[in-house]
Amino acid sequence: MDAKSGRAKTVSINRKVLASYYRRILPLAQLYFENRPVVFLRALTLDASDCVVDVNASLSELMRSDESDVVEIQAMNFLWDKPHYPDWMVLNFMAADREDSGKLIDVATVAQDLLDELKLGAVWKVVSGRRGLDLMVPIERNYETVVVFDFSKMLAEMIYERAPTLSILKKPLELQSERVLIDYHNNHLHQPCLSPFSPQVSAQLQLSLPVSYEALEHKRRLPVFSFDDVTDEQLNHSKNLLETALETRNDLEPAFIAIEAMVSQAL
Repeated sequence: MDAKSGRAKTVSINRKVLASYYRRILPLAQLYFENRPVVFLRALTLDASDCVVDVNASLSELMRSDESDVVEIQAMNFLWDKPHYPDWMVLNFMAADREDSGKLIDVATVAQDLLDELKLGAVWKVVSGRRGLDLMVPIERNYETVVVFDFSKMLAEMIYERAPTLSILKKPLELQSERVLIDYHNNHLHQPCLSPFSPQVSAQLQLSLPVSYEALEHKRRLPVFSFDDVTDEQLNHSKNLLETALETRNDLEPAFIAIEAMVSQAL
């Protein structure tokens, strides 16, 4: 928002630049997008914040076009052949202010420690510039959506219990601006999530890229990726992180057993 006028800032788009970017990154993200339903946010005008949702989206369109009005790609957490059995579980961590990225990384550290204890592999992804992170956990397609949702809620609650002064589970975030919101609701049935490598509509068109936890921990600040300065090296690094996570999908049953053991020890 513009602090003086109270109006949302205009986010102008260059459709040729968008099309060029998609032709550049879609081959890198092929392993992720293959056989996955996607949703497009299309800009009705040259203002990227003026959007319409296209649920019948096709990625092949992005590879063919010289111009694109797609300002954001969202993806389902399942593949076409088994829509009720997710292959990803996602937690979103969002700070109210860009300057709270230190707190955001503190909460991410708590989450990463818990994942390590449960022996769950995952990949982190920057969202909303310096305000947000997605934790993406690849899972075996043996569990129905309701089971995955319940597990994601349990993880979020455990992270909150370990960091109650830093995080919060319930909206609205503006009432708790000093804390980081942990959101697990992207794991509902047919709820799309911002895709890796997607642009995103914010103060400017930024990119949502996979990042390593080690880089976050070291820099203590979330990176911001834009069309203007993202390098092939950064894109290939993000591709490698995503593909490494996909190499070993997690079985949730051992994690359930480990959580039960943790609860028993705490009693």
